[in-house]
Amino acid sequence: MHVIMMNITALIQVKAFARQDGALLTLLWTVSFLSFMYAPNSGIGNLMALLTPVAIIWRMVSFRNYALDGVMSYKRALAYTMYVFFYASIAFALVQFLYLKFIDQGQMNFFLSQSFNAVTPIWEQQGLSEEEINEYCSLILGFTPLNKTFIFMMENMFTGLICSFIIAAFGVRRVPRKSMRKE
Repeated sequence: MHVIMMNITALIQVKAFARQDGALLTLLWTVSFLSFMYAPNSGIGNLMALLTPVAIIWRMVSFRNYALDGVMSYKRALAYTMYVFFYASIAFALVQFLYLKFIDQGQMNFFLSQSFNAVTPIWEQQGLSEEEINEYCSLILGFTPLNKTFIFMMENMFTGLICSFIIAAFGVRRVPRKSMRKE
């Protein structure tokens, strides 16, 4: 029974820190998203998105050193990173939905149309007809803000799940650093 209580306590602790750090990741993604929407040629949005693993590793190491005396198993690191991505994906979905519903005014569809125009020659080389391409583009552009938000949220969760297996390895430490040991 004692082992079960320790695991539940550890899970509660991991989830609490993951919620806080998920909020920070949501902020990073929001800045990235808004940079992409309002300054697409600057590259800032892409840079901010690429900082995602760095931000999670930094926060995970802080969690490990602050709350776990510098020791973290791969399993706990994996749970932490998965929860961070989960919480951030849900919170960011809310941000995106509010943006698409009340602020966007068709800008997202403009960017999607530009993307479709850029990849149309590739799709044609793959054997898709112009009618199929137009039908696909019309379908995507016709999605409601909720549809688009759901697709982005699921993409963020799936990508986060895959990346978690790699990112978690950076938080593992079996023995506390000497400087952290209490003498």
